[in-house]
Amino acid sequence: MKFCKLLVSMAVALFAVSVLAYFGGFAWWLDLPAHFRPHMVIAGTGLGALLVLLGQRRFAVLCVGIIVLAGAPLLRDIPFETAPAGEPDLRILSWNVFYRSSDPEAGVAMLKARNADILILAETDPGWRRHMKALDELYPYQMHDDTCDDVGCQVSLLSKRPWRSVKSQKFFGHTPPVIWAAFDGIDGGPPFHIVAVHIRKAVSADGAMRQRKQVAALGKMIRSLEGEVIMAGDMNAAPSSAAFRRLAAATGLRNRQTGLRATWPMEIGPLGISIDHFFTRGPLGVSVERLGSFNSDHMALEAGIFFR
Repeated sequence: MKFCKLLVSMAVALFAVSVLAYFGGFAWWLDLPAHFRPHMVIAGTGLGALLVLLGQRRFAVLCVGIIVLAGAPLLRDIPFETAPAGEPDLRILSWNVFYRSSDPEAGVAMLKARNADILILAETDPGWRRHMKALDELYPYQMHDDTCDDVGCQVSLLSKRPWRSVKSQKFFGHTPPVIWAAFDGIDGGPPFHIVAVHIRKAVSADGAMRQRKQVAALGKMIRSLEGEVIMAGDMNAAPSSAAFRRLAAATGLRNRQTGLRATWPMEIGPLGISIDHFFTRGPLGVSVERLGSFNSDHMALEAGIFFR
């Protein structure tokens, strides 16, 4: 009987949380559970099955509500598009390397082996940068921003291709800097911009305020850019959250990291959440591949960009 009461209490609490997650745009703490909607669906399914087995069918209806409320916003994350066949025009690797990684050499070896055209890296602190010297010959065009108010918020952009211009700016205090570069078109294709970001996490009132300020300034900058735009990095927001929708609305870009696959924290594998993304304006096709974590707490992602 006590076990049944516990299950019912859990179902009631989870139902309440699934409802509150819809109001994440009003308060940062209400938006936190929205990042865990896939977990709510799994928990609701398990609780419902147990309640049915224990003869508590009327309370199992609550679990149906949990599955519907938490699952509906996830439908937009189901990938429907298919990238064009063939070799992409550009390959971009985006990765939060984790400044406390136990084996930076393995990460650098992976970056060399992938041989992508452009690298977007977060948390490249001085220790990581020493190991990254091994990439200098492969990537002669580099921009690193060390204007970091907090540990691990450095951002780096490395390219095989020369850029026409490159800029870096910290838009708001205690937020990671943003780097953006303008490139000429590839083989007669359109010119494009690469934007390397690491969005401030919003796990406190102060963090949420700074994230909003950073995103608003980032959106204003991106909307001022002419032509095609590819933005990638650690967004610290899952697609089903209000923070993610705010980022998409501010920048006017389209999320291309479709699906519900976890990218952080890799210590718990598929039970994590998806917070590393690619956004674009313009390219016809984008294919995103998960590469592994290589002793980071984030999954490395590589995007193939098709301009034609």
